[in-house]
Amino acid sequence: MRPCLRSRATVDAVIEETVQRSGNRVRVTAQLIHGQTDVHLWAKTYERDSQDVLVMQSALAQAIVSEIRVHLTPQERQHLASARTINPDAYNAYLLGNYHASKRNPAAVT
Repeated sequence: MRPCLRSRATVDAVIEETVQRSGNRVRVTAQLIHGQTDVHLWAKTYERDSQDVLVMQSALAQAIVSEIRVHLTPQERQHLASARTINPDAYNAYLLGNYHASKRNPAAVT
């Protein structure tokens, strides 16, 4: 009988988010939490029109990068800054599709 091997990987920090939607507005609250102690390190709330959700995602990513002091290449910084607006209905359909696909139930996808 083989012994069960378990990974003991540690995580420096965890990002926890809550997303709320009201009409055409989306609010995201993100928190950075120390992985080993659960100590709250940082939090910020963003609110935008749903068509600007990618702009909000870019701003959030840039804030986290700044907070954890990651050094990005100029190309990575350009990529983060190049967010564009989206069609809210298409994005909602995408999110709903991901939700149903994550159930891994063929009946949920049809």
